[in-house]
Amino acid sequence: MLGNRKKAASAEKNGAGTSNLKAIDPLRNLGVQDDEDVKQMLQGSSMVKVRSPRWQKRRTLKLLEDGVTVWCQSHKTSSRAKEQQS
Repeated sequence: MLGNRKKAASAEKNGAGTSNLKAIDPLRNLGVQDDEDVKQMLQGSSMVKVRSPRWQKRRTLKLLEDGVTVWCQSHKTSSRAKEQQS
């Protein structure tokens, strides 16, 4: 495209656009790597989601290694997958 040559050259000089070979451990950066609660969340735990006294669902939640994402196992299938089964 027109005009991108200068931007591409300056990005290479700045190091932008290159992947970091060194992985950053967010738990270590936050200083919570040795926290007992964080270790328990990394192992996963079973919790109950309660909307009302009648409606309760058991969920297994687990903190992923990135320290930000919470994983929840799901047995749901999409409508597209249901259409392909029949």
